[in-house]
Amino acid sequence: MTEIFNIAQILGYCSLFFGLFSFYQKKDVSLKVLMATSTAFRSVHYIMLDSYTACLMAAISTVRTLISLKILSKYVALFFIVVSVFVGFFVAESLMDWLPILSTVISTVALFFFTGIMMRFGLMLGSIVWLINNFWVGSIGGVLLESFTIIINILTIIRINRDCG
Repeated sequence: MTEIFNIAQILGYCSLFFGLFSFYQKKDVSLKVLMATSTAFRSVHYIMLDSYTACLMAAISTVRTLISLKILSKYVALFFIVVSVFVGFFVAESLMDWLPILSTVISTVALFFFTGIMMRFGLMLGSIVWLINNFWVGSIGGVLLESFTIIINILTIIRINRDCG
């Protein structure tokens, strides 16, 4: 049975806090800064759960998200996609280990190729894949984060749409 208040899970709850707050943001910059903070906590969380592929993908996601604040280049996106898949070949031990890699690729495309509502749709798709992974590895904070992220993303998309129309 998974303990709900060990250090690993507490780090997952920290990730949950920053992640929830990030997707409530209407401004892309605020979303990305808070999202990078969330994924940094999540990286340490996953290593403590012995989920090394998820740890590395969260670390890559942290760097990628911070870089996407300043550079929205297809070449940079391609670099992060290649790095994610390359790392995956060396650390993935099962088919389920490819879920964080898939999510990282989806989120990379969303962050570098889209803005606003389309970016949030892409990030939401990545969240669905992370949700499956988090159930698999026993990440309580991760399951909560991705579940709430999907809901908050939908509500924020509605808010943005309402402000534009």
